[in-house]
Amino acid sequence: DALRPASGEILVCAPTAAAAGGAKAHIDALLTQAMSSPALPVTHFLNIPLTSGNAPDAARAFRAAVLSSPWAAGCGIDAEMFVEPGHLHLSLGSLKLYSNERRRRATQAVDEVGAAVRAILSEDIGGGGQIMAGIQGLQGSAKAGSGVASHSSATASSAPPGQSQGAVAGANSKTDAVYVLVEELGLTAEVGGGNKGRLVRVCQAVADIFGGAGLLHESGGGGAMTLRATLIDPGLRSTTFVARSGADIFDARRVLAEHAGLDCGTGSLEALHLSTFGEFDVNLGGYFRCLAQCPLHL
Repeated sequence: DALRPASGEILVCAPTAAAAGGAKAHIDALLTQAMSSPALPVTHFLNIPLTSGNAPDAARAFRAAVLSSPWAAGCGIDAEMFVEPGHLHLSLGSLKLYSNERRRRATQAVDEVGAAVRAILSEDIGGGGQIMAGIQGLQGSAKAGSGVASHSSATASSAPPGQSQGAVAGANSKTDAVYVLVEELGLTAEVGGGNKGRLVRVCQAVADIFGGAGLLHESGGGGAMTLRATLIDPGLRSTTFVARSGADIFDARRVLAEHAGLDCGTGSLEALHLSTFGEFDVNLGGYFRCLAQCPLHL
């Protein structure tokens, strides 16, 4: 019993210390290889809930409007593709925390993000010590990615029946997700144009800290950031988050044309969550179960 490993740990027994070290190195290499495989599901993800204010009700009304339209089925859209309105969030990256050690490091990284957030918010007390955001405007994507993604050039596509070409500029008949954009409020023209608001800096701190800890499986680091929350994703039909297949696409042109100005309201961003994928907490109103969190306000 004294040698019994704790849950999530591997015990290596060998005749010599050198042999044990060699076996451990081999196991570590296999684990690293497994962690990088798209076939191994993520277990946790970093996110900022967008469940306060009018956002859930607006997302619910959007879902109902799309599903009741006469063109939804013909565009390959069904109810299972929509994010549950009470789960609306800004996703900052996914993680594979398959061991107690990795979960401990992730929890520690959340604490480090909390310190970085306090430093960022303290630099601008005029902002009220909190981050206010507007959730408005749709965007489609023909490339898989997380909630924080690099900008890409829009490509015009043929207009669907009854729509002008201009109404669907940037839309694509083969879309793998539809997002609503999230923008920090109260930015000056200079700060907003440079995309260096406090929310973007917080997101970059998350990427830097978790990336530096070797924990970040997927994020949108690099280049200018587009902050966005997923509304429609065919991948939600799957019970586990794995690499997308070519079949996970749909025609979003009518959605983008008819709901381009979707307004989900404004609200304060309260906390960064390290959530468990696929698990929910009734104490959080049915939101994703939280392993660790840090406030996004002073």
